[in-house]
Amino acid sequence: MKYSIMIGVPTTGNPSSYYWYAVLARYMAEASSIAESATNFVRDYSVATARERIAKEAVRRGVDFVLFIDDDIIPTANPITNFLSYAYPVMCGVYFEKNMMGLNLHVKRGEKYVRLKPDELPNKLFNVDACGLGLAMIHTSIFEALIKKNRQMFTYTVRKGEDIHFFEVVNKELGVKPLVIPNIKAYHVIKAPFVITPEGKYEMMAFI
Repeated sequence: MKYSIMIGVPTTGNPSSYYWYAVLARYMAEASSIAESATNFVRDYSVATARERIAKEAVRRGVDFVLFIDDDIIPTANPITNFLSYAYPVMCGVYFEKNMMGLNLHVKRGEKYVRLKPDELPNKLFNVDACGLGLAMIHTSIFEALIKKNRQMFTYTVRKGEDIHFFEVVNKELGVKPLVIPNIKAYHVIKAPFVITPEGKYEMMAFI
């Protein structure tokens, strides 16, 4: 079976480096035997609006999955082939957030969302309540179901980002929580050549 993938990139400008383009192109080529991939750059001052547009365009085109990848996220392994080896409806990779408060993986404790730390990351598949959408793959049927329910999928508020809002809607309406694929990790570019590693350390990557 060959999947059709839309690689959705919400952006307010240009990707963090030419290396980002090169890595993504290599991963697309490596996955060509199992996936037909096309990129969709959506520029908007609101990331939430950009993600909404990407999701609706994916439904319109009838693709199987959307791979959300932010333009400052550089995966260390091929996210297309690794995500598709599981093909779960909602999947997340792992990266450290720029606010340095932890990983992009959120668990709800009481009324608050808490970010997992790198040493809390199990070496197996597991579910969380929400995850940052900088590196995630979602089956288009999820978007279709929410559109049919007339739900706004991505809404940003000061208290909650558009990613947490999205997963609250998905869990409430569809009973689905994101599955974390822990071997899909990524560097988070601060400003080339400086990055945050998946372990939360600052590094300089001279080749970006």
